[in-house]
Amino acid sequence: MEKEFLPYEQALELKKIGFDEPCFAYYDVIKMELDTISSEVCERLCKHDTHFKAPTFSQAFRFFRENYGLEGISQRAEDKVWYKFSIYLYLEDGKRIRYGGYEYLTNEESELACLKKLIEIVEAL
Repeated sequence: MEKEFLPYEQALELKKIGFDEPCFAYYDVIKMELDTISSEVCERLCKHDTHFKAPTFSQAFRFFRENYGLEGISQRAEDKVWYKFSIYLYLEDGKRIRYGGYEYLTNEESELACLKKLIEIVEAL
């Protein structure tokens, strides 16, 4: 089940750029370990500097869509061997800017690379 949650580093980066939604998992800063609990307990623990929320991949992608207008997707490449990701930034005039990454062996690697790029884009704003 741990693979459903962002790795430590990316969860911490999301916290830094404003992620603060209810979660069922958190990271302990001292142990650097993931633990799952009820969302109410997670909310209480994450008010302290010793813990921070661990969102699922789906929560993270929704966070970027809803807060920054960035849509990230991962899919199998045309050659059906590799995976790739695409990120779209939709502008007010209806145009969009596309970022992409290619040649990942698994969908999970592609999703993680996509999230890292989303974080990088938001940090540059």
